[in-house]
Amino acid sequence: DEEAEKERITNGHKKKDSVWYTITDLEGNIIGETGLLRMWSAWNCTDLSIIIPDPEMQQRGYGTEAISLMLNLAFDHYEMNRVAIGVVGLNTNALKFYRKIGFKQEGIQEQGYYYNNEYSDFIMMRILRHEWR
Repeated sequence: DEEAEKERITNGHKKKDSVWYTITDLEGNIIGETGLLRMWSAWNCTDLSIIIPDPEMQQRGYGTEAISLMLNLAFDHYEMNRVAIGVVGLNTNALKFYRKIGFKQEGIQEQGYYYNNEYSDFIMMRILRHEWR
């Protein structure tokens, strides 16, 4: 049920160094979540997370809008200088998207991701404040 999902996201992510939001479709149905985590104010950097698990809800602009809002929040509200994200190497659409909006690849964790009995590289990417606009 949707209320239980909202509660899980709200309570499951209550930490002083992170903020989490649900992603909804145009009808208000929860389709995913996004957040800034490990916000280190001493270094002005944070990690970005986003998941829209249903393939039917992907490639519709929801992720693009969520990432844009989260980067604005990180850079403008929290005054971060650097936002990092890890991307599963098999997710070529996500890698193309992040490169397109200005993320740069910093490294590869070889076989750093495991799902369905299969290993994939985990691609480490980042964007700096001055690269975002």
